[in-house]
Amino acid sequence: MKKSLTPLYLALATAQGALGLGLGDPSQASHLGEPLDTTIPLLDSENWKSDQIRVSVIADSAALARDIDASVATSGGKTYVQLRTTGPVREPYLGFTVELRWPQGTVQRQYQFLLDPPPQH
Repeated sequence: MKKSLTPLYLALATAQGALGLGLGDPSQASHLGEPLDTTIPLLDSENWKSDQIRVSVIADSAALARDIDASVATSGGKTYVQLRTTGPVREPYLGFTVELRWPQGTVQRQYQFLLDPPPQH
């Protein structure tokens, strides 16, 4: 008698996905010469509270690495990473890696931004 393993594979894939977190595509709200203000949605975060998730940023630029503030927040039932700087960003290209740590694992994702000048009025 031949048995199918498909239900077992499906159950394992579902269980693994329920414990993982992911980083989505960023939403950029700043321009060159302004402080950085970016949000990155967390994917599959419904099983975790924001205080269980730690975020850190590894930046290509040492100056940006010192200046960037990364936090995890929840608003409207959605959890996201908020990246901000206190001072203006002077370089048009930003490259950094965001790392998430939670009780069941770690994930990293690299991001690159090309900041546009502010719109002319």
